[in-house]
Amino acid sequence: MQGFLRLFWVHRFRLYAVITVCLCTPLLYSSNINVKNNISALGYTVTSSNLLAQKIEYNKLNPALPVPPPKPIETKPVPEAKVKFDFTSQDIMDKLKASIYTYQSGFINTSTLKDLKMPLPVPERIVEVTQKEAQLLKSKQGKTLDDIYPRPTVAPRTNFITIPDYTINSPLVYANFDEFFAKNPDGAFAFSEKPLDSSERKSPLQQKLRAGIVCLPFSPFPGELGNSYCIGHSSNYADVISDYNEVLKPIERKGKVGELIQVYDPYGRELTFRIFETEIIETNGAQKAYLPFSDHKRVLTLQTSVVSTRNGRTDVFQRWLVKAELVCPGGEVCKE
Repeated sequence: MQGFLRLFWVHRFRLYAVITVCLCTPLLYSSNINVKNNISALGYTVTSSNLLAQKIEYNKLNPALPVPPPKPIETKPVPEAKVKFDFTSQDIMDKLKASIYTYQSGFINTSTLKDLKMPLPVPERIVEVTQKEAQLLKSKQGKTLDDIYPRPTVAPRTNFITIPDYTINSPLVYANFDEFFAKNPDGAFAFSEKPLDSSERKSPLQQKLRAGIVCLPFSPFPGELGNSYCIGHSSNYADVISDYNEVLKPIERKGKVGELIQVYDPYGRELTFRIFETEIIETNGAQKAYLPFSDHKRVLTLQTSVVSTRNGRTDVFQRWLVKAELVCPGGEVCKE
């Protein structure tokens, strides 16, 4: 017995090698058989190492199809929105000045127009009409402002606004297209281009605001049908010298429904407006103030800035609006 043990001990490594070859040969053979569950078919237990060998061999015999790269998405340049006007700038200005009828100039621009990111609306074309056609047009549109408030023969005061309850007295200054639009090489206004930055301190509009409350283009004169839109400062930079840096400050957040506003138009007519709504709006949502009013309303909208601090930054984040309707000489609201 001792001799056998001594012999085993001397040749133990050779014996281990023989046993290993005998056990692994069936497994190596089974791994080359392209049959599902081939190891189990030969009567051997399926282990993790068996499955790994089987998976490797399966992948060799069944290579995955190459995945084609995704096709690039075709992108087409978005054309820049252009506003088409079917009249020249001089044509519209001349006809607006000469017209004695209701202005149909549509929406208006303000110093915050650059924040709107929306195309300018197209004003309705004003055409030349014969005297007969003018009478027909007049009858369809109702009363003109001259019918309600005839032009005085003597005008002691023109282009002025006063709000008695707040001791606000200011000239009315009328802006024109020069304050908002650049010009083409031929001298015509570039209506389809981006408006000028009217909030820049040296811009034409800011210069006019030093002279009082400014009524903006694309809106009718005060008293005419539509939404006459005028703006004024509630504050300004310390180095800007003007008597009107805070002209609308007294009415900021204080204007009340029912209070009166007096306006002297370019012809010297004294027009009375009664406030019917006040509101505070975000600057980036100011376009809601530019909507025209239906039902033949004659509206005056006053806008001023509201300076506040948000997240440590002081800026004009909001606007204060006062909306008033024209009052007829009898005391009722004029709706035609």
